[in-house]
Amino acid sequence: MAGVSVILILWTIPLMAVMGVYLFPANLAVSEHRSLISLASLLPPLIPLLLGHLARRQIQRSGGLLVGGQLATCGLYFGYGVLVLMILLLPARSWSLKNERRSRAVNTLRGLQELDATKDQYAKELHITNHVAVSWETLHPFISLEGMLIYCEGRDGAGNMYIIGNLHERPGLNPLTKKALEDVTGGDTFWGPYS
Repeated sequence: MAGVSVILILWTIPLMAVMGVYLFPANLAVSEHRSLISLASLLPPLIPLLLGHLARRQIQRSGGLLVGGQLATCGLYFGYGVLVLMILLLPARSWSLKNERRSRAVNTLRGLQELDATKDQYAKELHITNHVAVSWETLHPFISLEGMLIYCEGRDGAGNMYIIGNLHERPGLNPLTKKALEDVTGGDTFWGPYS
């Protein structure tokens, strides 16, 4: 029993550390739950630590019949080290998530600017002067192959559809995107004419 507990300690702590700290979902829809997920990620290393303490107690109570006390102690030191490391990495992960969200906001703004230029190109090439409504499918052949808009299939950095609108009007920012990214954009001034 003690050997099994020690093996669990040595193999599960690194696995749980990686799973708990680094494999958060990247979807913005769950961003408000990330702090809870961060705290919950501290729970998996506690299981091997508990098993390690149980193994040490069984070894000590066996009166010398069971061996592996030093291995259990080594596993516990390793487990506590990983737990401390995870606690220290939580602020870094939070900072990384905020930068990721800021990058999504910047890419959304670039997409809006590129969409604006694509609408102008469409109107110039087809000699359209009125405010006719256009769709993503209509604009798709006019999208620059060098830009990022060609890869997004009409979706912004938050996964919502761009609001294309009519020709000779600026495309609009999806209200869901604006709300999802407001903590990293600082409001309407970031979005400029697209808000």
